[in-house]
Amino acid sequence: MSYQLKPTNKPLEIKECEYATSHEVRFTYFDSCIGVLGYKDNNVTGVHLVLSVGENPNYPFNEEVAKDICDRVMPGKQEYVLIGDIALWTGTTVDPSVKKGVTYLRNNLKPLKEFQFGKGQYGGRVSSGENQISYYDDGWQYLDI
Repeated sequence: MSYQLKPTNKPLEIKECEYATSHEVRFTYFDSCIGVLGYKDNNVTGVHLVLSVGENPNYPFNEEVAKDICDRVMPGKQEYVLIGDIALWTGTTVDPSVKKGVTYLRNNLKPLKEFQFGKGQYGGRVSSGENQISYYDDGWQYLDI
């Protein structure tokens, strides 16, 4: 098993290692995950990233996966967001390859905004021409970015 990103036709239920494009996307619950959102015109693409695939730490998120996101999954977007437990992914206890992958995203997804959140459910949408992030707190809440 390797770290492979695959499309899903369920943009409101993007699971680990999946991505989708729609006017609104939502990720399944984040424990230690992060998401990448890329906005263009009236659509947003969301990618649900996990530290490592399954229970196997031999398949961590890395620079190769980050390059795949930039080159294949969401090239040419107008605005990007990194959302979730970013501090965990860049902290001292994480595999160095994970940090390199996050650095690659930061260097290649421009303009990029970051939103540090803990456990929860997140997403993004375009509403009346405004790019927004979303989070679940007794109902879906939306913030313009």
